[in-house]
Amino acid sequence: MPANNVEPSAPETAQTARERFGKGPMPAWATACAYQEGFKAKAGAPVTHLLLSRQIHAEEHQSCVQSAIRLETMEAVQHESQWRLQFEPRTQTICLHWVRIRRGTQVFDHTQPERCRVLQREEALEGFVVDGCYTLLLLLEDVRPGDILESAYTVTTQPRLLAGNCWSFFGLPPHVPVANFHHSLRFNSPRAMRWKTSSEDLKLEVRTEDAQTIWAWSGADYTGSPAEANTPDWHIDHPWVQISDCPDWNSVAKGFAEVWREQPDNPELAAIVEKIQAEETELMPRIERAIRLIQDEFRYLSVDLEMGGHVPAPPATVARRRYGDCKDLSFLLVHLLRRLGVPARPILVNTRLQKSIMDKLPMPGLFDHVVVEFQMPEGPRWVDPTLRSQGGGSLNRVIPDYGAGLPVDAQASELVNAPTAAREKSAFELKESLLMDTRGGPSLLAIVVRATGSYAENLRQQFECCALEEIARERLEACRQRFGNVDRQGQLQYRDDRSTNEFWLAEMFDIPTSLLPVGQMPESIRFSLPSNIILSSFQLPENTPRRTPLALPYPCNLTHTVELYSPGITLLSTQRQQLGNAHLRFMRSHKTMAGFWSITLQVSTLENAVPVDKILEHRKMLQEIGRESAWEVVIATGYARLRQRADFGVLPPPPRKPGHAFTPTAPTVPLKPKSSTGTLPAKPGFATHAQQRPRKTGARHPSISYKDEVRQFRRRQKMTRVTWVVTLLLIVAGLVVVFIFAAKH
Repeated sequence: MPANNVEPSAPETAQTARERFGKGPMPAWATACAYQEGFKAKAGAPVTHLLLSRQIHAEEHQSCVQSAIRLETMEAVQHESQWRLQFEPRTQTICLHWVRIRRGTQVFDHTQPERCRVLQREEALEGFVVDGCYTLLLLLEDVRPGDILESAYTVTTQPRLLAGNCWSFFGLPPHVPVANFHHSLRFNSPRAMRWKTSSEDLKLEVRTEDAQTIWAWSGADYTGSPAEANTPDWHIDHPWVQISDCPDWNSVAKGFAEVWREQPDNPELAAIVEKIQAEETELMPRIERAIRLIQDEFRYLSVDLEMGGHVPAPPATVARRRYGDCKDLSFLLVHLLRRLGVPARPILVNTRLQKSIMDKLPMPGLFDHVVVEFQMPEGPRWVDPTLRSQGGGSLNRVIPDYGAGLPVDAQASELVNAPTAAREKSAFELKESLLMDTRGGPSLLAIVVRATGSYAENLRQQFECCALEEIARERLEACRQRFGNVDRQGQLQYRDDRSTNEFWLAEMFDIPTSLLPVGQMPESIRFSLPSNIILSSFQLPENTPRRTPLALPYPCNLTHTVELYSPGITLLSTQRQQLGNAHLRFMRSHKTMAGFWSITLQVSTLENAVPVDKILEHRKMLQEIGRESAWEVVIATGYARLRQRADFGVLPPPPRKPGHAFTPTAPTVPLKPKSSTGTLPAKPGFATHAQQRPRKTGARHPSISYKDEVRQFRRRQKMTRVTWVVTLLLIVAGLVVVFIFAAKH
């Protein structure tokens, strides 16, 4: 969450940055830490971490950092022999204590400030961030594999936010062995300081010195742990220590509110509001117009030159230049909504920690993003001004699962939970309809997709960023991976309705029907359902113990329907199936009638992760879902592909009312084959489950008119066969009569 309180036309110069850097001894309050030079880490690692140390003086606003690494390979020498340190010269000064190479008993000192280069690299520029930071670069000479690189420096910070408070978050490198680590805090004893750690193994050592208290956490031979797949972002899988003297969240909210200066009287903002009011007469369209203005017409660019990343640019400045970062755009939108008569305020969130931030001590440094909350009679709504191409109106916009956030409001006393109403409306529905050809010709596949909420926004952004030909090519390749060597029929169709945040896709393919004989029934064939989006969205966890929770896609609401049309299918007995636990819900349903069979799979997640003690249960659940999703349909052979109707494989008509529910329609394919000549009598078709479970009768049947068409088609087939038999009999009888007559004469 970067900052910008000055115009980018007045940046720090390299000369000014150099003046904020110098060489000097370690502060008297800090202690040089020892480490084990012979520590052996994991074999093959290019770098071995021997020492990680950070000592903080709360009263002096200083942090003394020490590190030592052993360069095991030439690759490590290549990357680490350019010693560098990034700092922000407007609020920080650097005192370099030493940079040296230790080779056995030899020590080579490289602490030469005159050789340090001060560079403004803007490493985050590709991510549209101009942070105003400078990099100290020191090129080390004669560095060899096996050398130990030691460094130590002290950073003095001039805080602009909550200058009287102290906070810190110290964590060991994830999954990296460390020989020795040390973290300490020195503060005046009357200060109400608190601490929290992630592990009971991090023991606190307390001592008093000159009316000051010193807290220290130290350790040795930390081996680290390998990373586990699908670990949620909010779970910090490495030891950490948090310290803070902020008494509560209200003090943090007040601190932000004091430096986020409102601009109640500003002509630029007044002009924008007047234009919105002139174009829209109702409140809801005005809110929508203000949100779309910021989301779609302002570009993201973070210019962070002051205030440690905590203060937005003036809203009038952002309105004039039409760019900003999350806090700039959020603060501008708050001003516009308030002028429209809508109560609004910024909300600080953490995109990774999400709701787990509620378990941490209050401190400003926990936040990395800003969104906007506005109040409506239906309840509070959150909107992220940095998201583009959103739909759903002002009440149903979807934002990622940020969990909880802190209002920038002097009256806020605690974190607030993110609204979930809009997020729950996200759904992805896929319907695949196949006109089966059981005479050896290609079948016809129609795919119709309906996406709402976040799924619709992902598709909308894809179609905005990519050419239609490229998208069609990618979808054709994905279809070939599931069905084989398919060919597209016609053009890819799509419709986007931003007002309801609904996106439709429709396309058709010719596919080869992969059919296998069924035992001693050569007149029947077997069709196995291809892979479905339900199983492909969830990864089966390993059957081994885990240390960390298992991440789930959340929110996740998926529906996959497969329809098969062929006169070789007769009435089938099926049953519904429902599975679920506290984290996942699954349902399977069927529709069947003469000439038609379909299966619908639905899954939704209720949480964003599975706790460690529930992962085995979750694995069994996924295995059961896999079995319930694996079906085969046996169809009588000898039937040509049915003729499609005009509405097969095309977009449905736009809804008459916004937000209408999508319901799969009854089969729409007429049952008149392309050619009925030479067809074989149909054998009873049937569906077989992978486990051959017993099924109940009483399945639901679609409309009677469809069954009547099936009966009429089969009646015509029967009459055709009878006609041919009678004709052949008459011909044979005639030939016999002619033969007898000729024999007598």
